Amino acid sequence: MPTAMDAFHLFTIAGIPVRATLGFLLLIGYYAYSLRAGGLPAIGGWLIAVVVSFLVHEFGHALVARRFRLSPQVYLHGWGGLCAHERAARDRDDALIIIAGPLAGLALAAVVAIVRGAFAGPIHQSPFLYFLIDSLWFINFYWSLVNLLPLFPLDGGQLFRLGLLRIVKPVPKAERIVHVVAIAICAVGLVYAVTIQSILLGILTVALAFQNVRYLGQGSPIAVRARSELVDQLLADAIKALSAGDPQEARRLAYQARDERNVAADQVQRAFELLAVTSAELEDWSEALDWAKRANATPAIDEVRVAALVGLGRLEEARHAAAEAKLGAQARARIEARTGQSLNG
Repeated sequence: MPTAMDAFHLFTIAGIPVRATLGFLLLIGYYAYSLRAGGLPAIGGWLIAVVVSFLVHEFGHALVARRFRLSPQVYLHGWGGLCAHERAARDRDDALIIIAGPLAGLALAAVVAIVRGAFAGPIHQSPFLYFLIDSLWFINFYWSLVNLLPLFPLDGGQLFRLGLLRIVKPVPKAERIVHVVAIAICAVGLVYAVTIQSILLGILTVALAFQNVRYLGQGSPIAVRARSELVDQLLADAIKALSAGDPQEARRLAYQARDERNVAADQVQRAFELLAVTSAELEDWSEALDWAKRANATPAIDEVRVAALVGLGRLEEARHAAAEAKLGAQARARIEARTGQSLNG
C-alpha cells in the first residue's frame, strides 16, 4: 500500500489529502502512449476521464470514512487509486465505506449518460468532448461493475469477505474461500485478457492472482474483528494507569489496544472512550473532542465533549452540548474548575 513517504501531495479537498506515486505517472504515460494514434482529443479526453473517475471512486470511500472520523487519505498509484483510513469500529461501517466507492462511480455514470443524451449534438461535434464523455461513462459504469465482483482485494471481494466471515466458521475456512474464489475469477479474467489482447488487463489479473495465492499461505492482510485477550489486558492496564493518576501512560496503552490486529467492536469503543478521557485529562482538547465524537455516548463522554469545546474556546457550542446532554451540576462544576470558564450563558 502506498504511504505518504513514497507519494507526493497533489491537493486537499474537504480536508482529505490527495497524493500520487511515480507509478501513477507511469500509468498515465502508458495510457498516453497507447492512445497516440487518436491524437490529442483522444489522449486528453481519456486521461481526464481516468483521473476524474479515480478521484470520484476514492472520494466515495473517503467521504464516508470521514463521516466516521477515520482520517482518510486518497492515493493515486500505478494500479489506480486507494483510500487509506484508520480502522472502523464495526463491520457495518466498513461495508458502508467499501460500497460507497462503486456507488459513486455508478452515480457519475448515470449523470454522464443523462448529459450525453441531452447534449448529443454538441458532444459529437467536438472530438475532445466525445472522447471525454464516452470515456467517463465507460470507466465509471464498467469498472464499477467489475469492482463489485467477489475478487479480493477489490471492493466486491472485501464485501464478499465481510459476509463470509459472518456465516462461515472458522475464520481460516472463510478466508480460504475468499481467496480461492478470487483466483478462479482471475483465471477467467486472464483468458478474457488474452482473447481481447489486453496487456494491461493480463498483467492486472496475474498480479491479483499472485496476491491471492500469497494470502492463501500467509493469511489475509485485513484484520478480523475478534476478541483479543491481549487487548482486554491492555485496556485493563490503561484503566489502572488512569486511576493511578498517569493519563499519559493510560493513553499510550489505549492507543496500543486500538492498534492491535484483532480487536472486537466493544474493545474498539472502550479504547475510544479511554482515548477521549485521557486526552481531556492531558488537556489535549482537539484530540479529546475527536475521540469523544467517535465513542459511544455515555455521561463520561458527554462531559469530555463539553469540556473539550470549552477548552477550545467554543463556549456557545459547549453550552448547547451541555444542555442537550442534560449535564448534571457536578459535571458542570468539574468542567468549570478544570477550564476556568463558566457554562452559564
